[in-house]
Amino acid sequence: MFRKLVTTAILGLGGLTALAPAAQAHDPVRPPYRHGHHHHRHHHHHRPWWYGTYRPRVVIHDVYYRGCDRDPWIRYGSYDCYDDAYRVLVSLRHRGFAVVIR
Repeated sequence: MFRKLVTTAILGLGGLTALAPAAQAHDPVRPPYRHGHHHHRHHHHHRPWWYGTYRPRVVIHDVYYRGCDRDPWIRYGSYDCYDDAYRVLVSLRHRGFAVVIR
């Protein structure tokens, strides 16, 4: 039994050492990087004609509040981000105000 255990251990270690060089090989699909310069810096001439003219639409979220139905709406603030406006909405509602985001 001891002989089988030693034989199995030796064969197991021999099998692991055979796999070690294969783990260090490079990926056959993508060869290692060999260029001394970067190509992506020279592709600015491939930009479309409208590049730089597009401006994203800025949405302003105004938060209004009031104490009761008879009071006028009062603007609390303006926010670029809806999440910020929503945090203010939750805070004001927690204090008992009627709140809307427009």
